[in-house]
Amino acid sequence: MIPSIENIVHLDFLKYLNGKENKISLRTKQRYLSDINYYVENYVNNSNIIDGLDKFFVPRDIETFLNNRRSSTARATVVNFMNFLKEYGHLSTLKYIELNDYLRTLKLTIVEKQMKFFYDEELFFLLIDEIHYGKKDTEEDKTILHLILMMSYHLIFEQDHLIKLNWSDVDLNKRRINNLREDRLAYRWISLNDELLQTLSQMKQNATEIKDDSPVLIYKGERLNTNKINSLLSILKRKHNLSILGGSTDIQKINRSRILQDLNNTRGKETIEIIKITGTTKNTQFEHALEEFLLSEYSRMLPDI
Repeated sequence: MIPSIENIVHLDFLKYLNGKENKISLRTKQRYLSDINYYVENYVNNSNIIDGLDKFFVPRDIETFLNNRRSSTARATVVNFMNFLKEYGHLSTLKYIELNDYLRTLKLTIVEKQMKFFYDEELFFLLIDEIHYGKKDTEEDKTILHLILMMSYHLIFEQDHLIKLNWSDVDLNKRRINNLREDRLAYRWISLNDELLQTLSQMKQNATEIKDDSPVLIYKGERLNTNKINSLLSILKRKHNLSILGGSTDIQKINRSRILQDLNNTRGKETIEIIKITGTTKNTQFEHALEEFLLSEYSRMLPDI
């Protein structure tokens, strides 16, 4: 790190974070420090800051940072460090406004989208069926959306799996469901928890005619497809639901959030069990979750704060 700003990053920025009205967890502070260290090491030159810190953040460097830093906290780190520089008199008001306006217009990068995760309380909200529905939403809307969310979380099913799932893939007697991944290292069967077992059993009882190739997830009289899934997920974009979830919901985000949750809860010991479900072929969401977990672990190695 550049010696001239070492104290600013390690002492003043930490003091700013500790003094925030909305308390920040130790883990988040460690992540912010890790992110800003990365920014300094890769994008800040002594020549940029020899006359002050107004040039600490350069728009093109911010965008490059957000494209390269595979961290769920990268953008929040930039925002917090900008606010810190302004509050501590290191950044002029004009420069602060200019950078703020630029950051607002900067769309999420591909990397940022890949590294978006749900917090535990957001996953809890999705799974306990406390979603806010409108008067026009039907019981079918509620049932199928709830199943989509449960399967993408508990079974780590991707969108394609939800669409292809047939009743021949479901063994209610043995409380299991076929793992539709074509991977020789993945388990063939995944166990069903009590809620999924009960829901699927009730659906099967209510069905008028079931053949081997009959789809499990039917919506508006037809097999589920991408458009239907997106239509149901759009319910989560409504104001009340969005205020709790904090952002958009998609199947991949649920997949990787479930994986990250397991990794965090077991300090990585659950890795093999996850691979037994996802396999090793095209397990992109596992890779994203593992990246986030390892980055979080690495940030623990920073000096005590």
